Amino acid sequence: MPGRPAAHPARRIAALAVLLDRLARPDLTAGARALVERAVREGARVLLASLTVAGENGPALCGRARAVEVAVNALLPWATALFEREGNRPAAEATARLAAALPAGEPYGAIAHLARNLRDGRGRALLRSALDQQGGLALAQAWCTRGGCGRCPLSPPPRSLDPQLAADELTDLQGGPLPLQ
Repeated sequence: MPGRPAAHPARRIAALAVLLDRLARPDLTAGARALVERAVREGARVLLASLTVAGENGPALCGRARAVEVAVNALLPWATALFEREGNRPAAEATARLAAALPAGEPYGAIAHLARNLRDGRGRALLRSALDQQGGLALAQAWCTRGGCGRCPLSPPPRSLDPQLAADELTDLQGGPLPLQ
């Protein structure tokens, strides 16, 4: 990987080995659960610190941004499902709140365009949390990668002044009309 040596597969595998070792006490399920329960009590910093893996010489094997991705894409959904399966709704909801508290990572390929362009009325970025970024990723997959620019619900309103023409310009990805609210 000439452009991103820190993302080389060998480094990712090394980071995974460290994380599995950390969480495997007394076993992987119990260790992962204990980390999530501790993070629910003490905050997202505990979670991110536990999922960050320093590099011996150079960049971290698993830095803060990757730790957020591991948490939001693997550990927290697993823990939420585990708590739901056990009928422990309060723990599942607390885990979901923990996920909502995770900071956004640096915008990357799939969502960089959205992160630059989605702004509120005061010019502030809309993708501010890790879950916001997950929503941005879903939006990009549903619209941006399928030629949906200009038809996406987040596109600027059509330029037509005639309401009927404006309604005709708003279509979904299959060419069907988008409901106007």
